Amino acid sequence: MAGAQAGLEVLNKALEVGQKALDNISEYYYENEAMIAWWNDWKARDQRASIEKTFNHGRFSREKRTLGSKYPSLFAKITRTKPDLARLSEGSLRRSLLTMDLTLLGAGTAIGIGVYIIIPKLSNDMAAPTVILSVILTSLSFILSGICYAEFSSRIPKSGSAYVYCYAVLGEIWAFIVGWTMILEYMIVTAVLARTCSEYIDYLLGGRIYDFFKDEVVTWNYPFLAPFPDFLAFILPVAVTWVIAMGMRRAMFFHHTMLAFSSVALILLFIISLFVAKPDNWTHNNVLPYGVQDILKAAARSYFIFISLDAISSASRETTIPSSSVPLAVILTVTLVTIIYCGTTVIFTLTIPFDEKSGFAPFAKIFRVIPGADYAVTIGAISATSNGLISCSLAAPRVLFTMVTDGLLLGFDCVDEPFSALTTVSFVHGLFSGCLATLFSTEHLIELLSVGTLLAYTMVAISVLLTRYQPGVECHVYGKAAKLERTNQWLESITSEPRYPPPISDQSELEKRDTVKGNTSGKPSEISHDNATLAIFLLVLSISFLVTIILTVLNGILKEDSWAFLAAVMSGIFIFVALIFLTRQPKNNAKFPITVPCSPLLSLITIFVNVLLISELDYLSFVRFGAWLIPGLIIYILYGYRRSKEALKPKESTEGDFILYENPNVDASFKHIQPKRKRDEQQSGN
Repeated sequence: MAGAQAGLEVLNKALEVGQKALDNISEYYYENEAMIAWWNDWKARDQRASIEKTFNHGRFSREKRTLGSKYPSLFAKITRTKPDLARLSEGSLRRSLLTMDLTLLGAGTAIGIGVYIIIPKLSNDMAAPTVILSVILTSLSFILSGICYAEFSSRIPKSGSAYVYCYAVLGEIWAFIVGWTMILEYMIVTAVLARTCSEYIDYLLGGRIYDFFKDEVVTWNYPFLAPFPDFLAFILPVAVTWVIAMGMRRAMFFHHTMLAFSSVALILLFIISLFVAKPDNWTHNNVLPYGVQDILKAAARSYFIFISLDAISSASRETTIPSSSVPLAVILTVTLVTIIYCGTTVIFTLTIPFDEKSGFAPFAKIFRVIPGADYAVTIGAISATSNGLISCSLAAPRVLFTMVTDGLLLGFDCVDEPFSALTTVSFVHGLFSGCLATLFSTEHLIELLSVGTLLAYTMVAISVLLTRYQPGVECHVYGKAAKLERTNQWLESITSEPRYPPPISDQSELEKRDTVKGNTSGKPSEISHDNATLAIFLLVLSISFLVTIILTVLNGILKEDSWAFLAAVMSGIFIFVALIFLTRQPKNNAKFPITVPCSPLLSLITIFVNVLLISELDYLSFVRFGAWLIPGLIIYILYGYRRSKEALKPKESTEGDFILYENPNVDASFKHIQPKRKRDEQQSGN
């Protein structure tokens, strides 16, 4: 009994010691929760660092795989992109434009440039079938480019223009070239519109304004300048800029009012043409007196009339619902403008033969046979060109403002408010455009155009083609579809198991299966994207070479038809092989509200037509284009290359260099045992 009692006492003492130790552990636990949380967080960071280290030595380290060193190469720097589409969608301007505003903005630009400037000029130089075929060819390219613009406007709805699209896909240097070229294009188009509007105002006043300039001011005889300075053309862009500075809504009210007058005048023009049209004018002299090649030249020279696509996209920063308004406005503008251009071309060519048309205010002089009709047409022309002035004066400063905001051009540091900075840029654009309109004639200004518009639209088509094979492209859905998509993602996140990265060897095998063997059912990777980029580059080169052969044969430079046939066959083989290689690369599954169908064929057709039109431009156009591009590149090298926001952005190790999966739940591996409370706490609780 004594031994048993001694054993029980030892057991009780052991239990008391254990209970005291457990109570001490409990007190330590509740007093040191922060330390335990720190321990768990340290373990999680250690595991994440291990995963990052694994991927840093694998295929998914973009910097090490493509650049081969710690610091990016020069090529990587000048082709850096803005991959964050949410950041591209940021805007500091007030949003007040609707779908109808954007549609009328694009239609007003096209009517002012095409109906009253380019179509009369083409009809002055060519027969009716030639003009009609050139307008149809230009409209075809416009429709194809419009589809590409519609996709990008649905992908990046809140911040548009070809410059932004190229920056997001092609890279910084290409975006700068496109943006710098479009600035010149907008300034020249504004100058052409101002000069034409001045001509119609002078006609409305009986020619007194131009007589005053020639007799009382000055005249000169220089081959590249107008016969006299047109100071009225200088005042018009500055006055329009002042109207825009009053606010977007007031500018839109003025624009819509002028568009209403021009629309009424256009309807009257259609009605009057029924009485003065002569079907014999289509067969006057020869049907195609200048040949097939002049159809291509006319289409190339007149392509800038479709600059309205970029004007719509550049106004997306001030659109209330850009995700739906901008794509819809692009489609409506393409349809409306194509119908108006084709109808106007038929009317103008049926009215008077091409060899009987005059220079200044051609539409007004045609309808002088009907009393009062010429004045109605003149008022419509003044209203239409005023619409074009407003549209270009709205679009050009916004492209320039975006480039300044991105740090590619020297900005206005003294101006703090975004709207004030935009107003300052607008007045700079108005002054330069007014100077061009004062010194140069309409014919000389038109010779400078089309290169920038064709280049921008071609780059957008190439960008659309590249996005099909980019890895990690997210879908963009809006409205009810967006809510449904977010709900599906939430349900998937709470029901699915955590995914862990497969071994590097398995990833290598997956990449080989998707790229080398051409498994198009897989997901695109960096390697497949590089392969697709190479294939697209070879396709563009082969298309350019094929276009060169075609134009060489048309010009009669290549006398041996066998050599031309052999070169065309070789370029066709290269195109076929590159196309097959491109189609074998895996595509992403990104979906947008509007997507270019039949990819990559439709995008390649767009590139082919645009390259064909670019090749038909006069060599002086490329000389002038180079003279404008060289100072722009100097500005980029000395300023934009080092001061752009992408260059100054701090390098983040997890941005674009690693593909990280969800970390396993580290807390789940620690099983916390909740000890019992102290006896006195339990008794007090009871």
